[in-house]
Amino acid sequence: MIKIEKYDKSWLAHKQRLWRKMQTFAVLLITVILTACYKNCLPTVEVRDSLTTQLRVGDPREKIEAVLGNVVAKYDNTLVKPDIAFSYDEFQNRYSTTIWDKPRCGPYQGISVDIHLDDTGHLSKIDVHELYTMP
Repeated sequence: MIKIEKYDKSWLAHKQRLWRKMQTFAVLLITVILTACYKNCLPTVEVRDSLTTQLRVGDPREKIEAVLGNVVAKYDNTLVKPDIAFSYDEFQNRYSTTIWDKPRCGPYQGISVDIHLDDTGHLSKIDVHELYTMP
């Protein structure tokens, strides 16, 4: 009986070690698969290219507002009121908007667009970057 109990204990320990190794392998495999299959769903490059091809440094406010409104309307599928596509911050002298693509990317990923103006009210810089939020 003593030998059987020792055999049973070592077999159980072996089974537990094997199970831990299998779990570790499964976690690593899932991580590799998810990393390899990850595709960025945000059209950040397209938004940046669209703005930089249509706008140049020194463009006036009217052109900036028209182009920014068109770009937001094209890429933001959650926009309810097209006339409130972006905002202007007079203290930082910039236009700002966030573009959401909830059906493709979920509710916590977006594109932040900031268009900075110089002291005369003309375009000086365009910032486009991805935005990740949490619930």
